[in-house]
Amino acid sequence: MTLPDRPDLRAMGPEVLAAATNLGLVKRATRDLSEGRAPVLTADGETVVGRCDDGAEVRLPPPGSAPTCTCGAVTCRHRIATILAFRESSLAAGAAPAAPPPLPEVDAQALEAALGPKRWLAARALLDPRIVVEVLPGTAADPIPTARLPGSTVRFLTANAIAGMRCDCGEFTAAASTLTPSTSTPICVHAAIGLWAFAEYRRLFGAEARAAEKITLTGASGSGPAVSRDASASKLAGVRERTGPREGPGSGGADEANPYAPFAALVHHLLLRGVVGGAEAFATVASGVRRLDEAHAPRWLVLAVAELVAQVDAYAHRSARYDAGRVAAIAGEIVGRLRAGTEEALGVGLPAETKVGRTRLVSLGARTFADGDDRRVEVTFVDPDSSTLLLFEKSWDHAEGGEIARRPVLPRTPLGTLAEGQLISDAGVRHADGTIRFSAGRGAGTTSVLPQAGDWGRLSSRLIVRDFGATLRARTEGLPRFLGPRTRTETLAIVSDFSVESIVYVAEEQAILGALVDGQGARLFVRRRHAALAPLALPILGALLPRATFLSGDLRAEAGRLVLDPLAVVADGKVHVFDTSPAPGPPSLAPPLPANSLADANGRAPVEVGPPSLAPPLPANSLAAANGRAPLPHGSALGGDGRLDPLQRFVEDLVHGGLGRRRGAQIQAAAVAADALEGRGYLQIADKIRVWARAPEDREAFFDLLVLAAVARES
Repeated sequence: MTLPDRPDLRAMGPEVLAAATNLGLVKRATRDLSEGRAPVLTADGETVVGRCDDGAEVRLPPPGSAPTCTCGAVTCRHRIATILAFRESSLAAGAAPAAPPPLPEVDAQALEAALGPKRWLAARALLDPRIVVEVLPGTAADPIPTARLPGSTVRFLTANAIAGMRCDCGEFTAAASTLTPSTSTPICVHAAIGLWAFAEYRRLFGAEARAAEKITLTGASGSGPAVSRDASASKLAGVRERTGPREGPGSGGADEANPYAPFAALVHHLLLRGVVGGAEAFATVASGVRRLDEAHAPRWLVLAVAELVAQVDAYAHRSARYDAGRVAAIAGEIVGRLRAGTEEALGVGLPAETKVGRTRLVSLGARTFADGDDRRVEVTFVDPDSSTLLLFEKSWDHAEGGEIARRPVLPRTPLGTLAEGQLISDAGVRHADGTIRFSAGRGAGTTSVLPQAGDWGRLSSRLIVRDFGATLRARTEGLPRFLGPRTRTETLAIVSDFSVESIVYVAEEQAILGALVDGQGARLFVRRRHAALAPLALPILGALLPRATFLSGDLRAEAGRLVLDPLAVVADGKVHVFDTSPAPGPPSLAPPLPANSLADANGRAPVEVGPPSLAPPLPANSLAAANGRAPLPHGSALGGDGRLDPLQRFVEDLVHGGLGRRRGAQIQAAAVAADALEGRGYLQIADKIRVWARAPEDREAFFDLLVLAAVARES
């Protein structure tokens, strides 16, 4: 019997099925097929019928109707096995797989009926004044069309958009899919926004387009949203060449009607008083930010101010967390966002927090921090379904004692277990900055922690860096990163498909430096410095990097190179977290390594390495050549050539000390910095400094320098 042509079923590969149900059911159905227990397929018109070996009968009608199975389960392996069997049969018969899948679409009346009156109005309210949605239409590598909203992610698993929706928010209550029998469950407002975004994407770019785009939806009159292609890129493209327009939100510091005036006034306070002016005076100026309407607060600016206040407070308490360079960077970011003036750059309309539905989060590693007697840990997670990166943090007083890996960070869960595992929770609350907390107490939900196998290759290809050259171009071209979303996970990446070219121990920096090479020959550097809280980090990296399959960490572009500060490594089928995992073997890593030597991954000439617990340190100021080639760049060579250091130092000193009684010294320092930059060929930057020196209380000239310094940090 000839089976019907069902592109919707051919599009449902294992990844889509796992997202619609769970990986365990997909694995079991796949095993049944591989062991010869595939359902017998027949057709009833356009309906595919599958009879399984245990007698269960599955019926898969065309999109718009729900499937059935005589086993009685809400979601079962029989439906999955029937879909996979049909897909294999169609492909064997020469039918082309539906990859990428068609764009989701739905009738406006059907969408309103699925939402209900209250949710329909709530969805419309989200568009006031506007909302930016990132549309990922689906490709062969990432087959699930996805809409990324501020605070939530909506995926469309089937062509029948309403039936195949999935949202990771807590309001979403499992809308019916083509694998479940019910179709009456209401969907969430985010799903409606996602559908509107895809409808406008189709109108703007056509049904065959597959490039990711950002769509701005607005609350216009009529049954559907007004839309425009997001213009932020074109509006902000000139920030690298100029410091931004003088008009706009950042220019009305004295205008009380301007809701953004408190942000400009706060940065101006740094010019007049500096960080040394005191935390109390700074907090008084910052209090003006709290008067903003929560619904329309510029979320990225609010978060930047919170970090700035924390830095000033850290200085007042003589904390090691204080960093004058970070203060200057935040001040430049605030001015840059104000001058850009777009909703995306300001973060207007972003929710402060969003309840997360039941989800599985896989740990990508952890990092520990010390500040006096205080200890803090950050554990990074990825939602493998929505590809969302999240950060969980926990603090405690070191006086409580106990080894850090054994400290409980969740009920009955020590840090070491969480950092190497995964959790399933319906108690999560996600914040705008990408952090997540897990509620506790009666009615808050449950959180379970399980081990993981480190199979990060199943994650979305958008999360995994395989082409170092393309990644470097993406991170150095276009808009400055300080104008993008202000999330704590923006630099996190997973590196895979590389070979280890060399690895050295840099004694003068107490760091291991490795060079990875991708398939095109491009390089990526791995740099991990010794930290007292993580004494085994260097031994673990030195021992496991040569046989690593994945590395996670903070990936940044520095002086035209990609540099990864690693969090965890997957080697030998196990996740090893540098800050919490035990050494991979006895302390000596038996058999003992010869002093100052470690053979490289390709068995060629040994490369010198000597982290303190592996071998005696190298002589001072020495760095061995890698495989007979020139020594690897390290230290300041990875961090930049120092040509813009005079600008950075001058701006940092200015925001730290302010003008106050130091006006003459600051003007003299400006002249020195301008001469140094002019001698290095930066004539326009030198001129900007001299313009400020002629009128040191000129706020706009000061703002020019802040933005220039912020851009220079990324150059």
